[in-house]
Amino acid sequence: MHRTITFIPGLLAVASACIIPAHSPPTTIHGPIRIRVQNPKYSDIHGEYLNLLPSGGGDQHPFIGSVGDVTTGLELIDGVLQYGHVHAVINGEDSIIDDTTKVFFTERGDPKAIFKTEYGCNPDTDEVQVELSLVGRQYHPAGGDICVRSSIEDSYEFRYSPPGNDKVDPERECIDVTLVAISLHKSAAADAAEPAPSAAAATPVTSTVVVTSTVVATSTVVVTSTVAVVVTTAKPAVVVVVDLPFDDQTANGWAFRGCAPEERYVDDAAGRTLDDAFWADDDMTNEDCLKFCAKGDFDYGGTEWGRECWCADAYPATRQPGNTLASLEGCDFDCAGDKNQTCGGDAWLSLYEACEAGKPCVNSKFYHE
Repeated sequence: MHRTITFIPGLLAVASACIIPAHSPPTTIHGPIRIRVQNPKYSDIHGEYLNLLPSGGGDQHPFIGSVGDVTTGLELIDGVLQYGHVHAVINGEDSIIDDTTKVFFTERGDPKAIFKTEYGCNPDTDEVQVELSLVGRQYHPAGGDICVRSSIEDSYEFRYSPPGNDKVDPERECIDVTLVAISLHKSAAADAAEPAPSAAAATPVTSTVVVTSTVVATSTVVVTSTVAVVVTTAKPAVVVVVDLPFDDQTANGWAFRGCAPEERYVDDAAGRTLDDAFWADDDMTNEDCLKFCAKGDFDYGGTEWGRECWCADAYPATRQPGNTLASLEGCDFDCAGDKNQTCGGDAWLSLYEACEAGKPCVNSKFYHE
């Protein structure tokens, strides 16, 4: 995926090494955000995202892995994770063996999980990221940790471990994790690098940003490649870089059309979005998939689940991808053959269209809602 951005001096820049900003991140992050779990020592959980599984009484239970629905509309409000009308609490299903307690989302008045935000360094990319550090369980002594423990269908459930806890279940270890807030509006690195506006600095700024196929509209996000640029007319000028989950394949004759839903996220239609040809490989990349579709002379191709490739000459109208930044959030799986590329998601397809010979090959544009 193209991630190289060139700035003329004076603009925001994405740091090449992780330097923790002097200012603190806000304790309120309006959504949509996702929560990513990190612990590089455990490959099964590192880099996975929090999903929510609906339960009785309107409760939602957080998991990583194959259980639960992709959850993208989270918010952090005054240190409390919220999802619509429910919020994160710590209560119930206490385990005597390892002294842990279940984390879940509810409307009820159970003790809330209280977090503070801190800047940290991504262990894989060395980029600045916004991390959620547990302050504690409401109405209980401060401290403790969030951990994940193996659960049903090869998934992991979220648990709370109180301060000073030294109990371990040898059959079912609860693994400490770092929780990272992934904003779907702008990158953590750009957020970290952006200082608070200063009235003294309110003078016109003339700057240039160099991005592949740049198109800029006042107070609007316009995307023509894998980078979105927001430019406002306020003084000084504000530029925010948004890293988008798709791989630019226009040089190979394919234009990105969006993140298309698969059958289990569509109520009125069954079957695959692209169903004329299929190929799976543990070395999958977008280039390889689209070459495969090109050999069959298909009009559409796309990757899914990191290792699957699908092709067809058409797709159902119910699977039409959106044109907003938020519509791309379901495509968040690294390609099995290249971790710098995105190959769809859990029942979400990174959809490409073959460009017509002799005509411009341009990716679709995506806008801020």
